[in-house]
Amino acid sequence: MSSNTKDPLSNQDLVTLNSGNLKASDLSGTSTHEHCQEFEVRDYECDMAHVVNNAVYHNYLEHARHEFLKTIGVDFGDMARRGIGLVVTRIEADFKSSLVSGDKFVVRTSMTRKGRLRLQFNQSIHRLPDNRLMLTAVVTGTALNERGRPEISPDLERAFDGFSPANSVTKATPD
Repeated sequence: MSSNTKDPLSNQDLVTLNSGNLKASDLSGTSTHEHCQEFEVRDYECDMAHVVNNAVYHNYLEHARHEFLKTIGVDFGDMARRGIGLVVTRIEADFKSSLVSGDKFVVRTSMTRKGRLRLQFNQSIHRLPDNRLMLTAVVTGTALNERGRPEISPDLERAFDGFSPANSVTKATPD
């Protein structure tokens, strides 16, 4: 089940997912499917300059992608146990500003299918409560079958149904 609510950060309509079994196709009639995951910077994630180390941002993005996938019924750990590898093939990240220890922030994630085998995650990190853009990223990935070959299995196809470029809206984030 989904419901439309206002995103407190952007005042735009968002789809809030209330069930891990929801598929993208259940969201017909909505203009966007975006997952927001909140975090807080921990002291040990900062480097000698007292800002979040650049590599740590990749951990934030990965966790947010996994949580996004859960909202459409895809459990990353379960896929791995079944011999299906969900892998990243490319990451492009633009660092806009630095988070520091104690900062609260949100990672926004949306997904688009790119062809038969590729998925594109569009992600951004915004500091709270001022909604300052800290990072934008485009992460491309695919699924590998138990033989290590790219393949989107039928159960993943069902979960990803509705994420074709024509059915998925990617929000632009201000620079």
